[in-house]
Amino acid sequence: MANRIWMDTVEAGSCSIGTDDTPTTRVRFNPVTGSLRLQAPGLQRLFFLEAAAPVFPKIILHNEYGLRMGTCTFDDSRQRSGTLQLDEGKYRFTVGAEGLLLRRRDGAEWRALPDGLLPASADFLAALLFAFCWQCTQPAAQPLKVA
Repeated sequence: MANRIWMDTVEAGSCSIGTDDTPTTRVRFNPVTGSLRLQAPGLQRLFFLEAAAPVFPKIILHNEYGLRMGTCTFDDSRQRSGTLQLDEGKYRFTVGAEGLLLRRRDGAEWRALPDGLLPASADFLAALLFAFCWQCTQPAAQPLKVA
């Protein structure tokens, strides 16, 4: 099964993530409020993103109660690689012509092929990375755990 990301061309800041031709998780990011909404079958979650470093952006993910859930740190100003920490897991990511690659330390990896251009904004890209990591690593019925 191939992971895919469907970028919404009508609603800015929105996309869907799924496998093959079946989108299962809806992602909506609002840059004004910094909110990230995930909707999957039987699950709706609200998170907030906070920028912590201006030069090479570090984005912190908080849940709806303000508890820190994870971080996304970019290696450089082009925002094409970096480190993502979510729950107890730590991942390396790269964004390139082959799509989005997420690799865990134990060697497990996931790739997603976008149907359009991935977001250029660091905040929206971090939101998409958090959502993709959640989609790939969490059982559908399990919410994210507090870090």
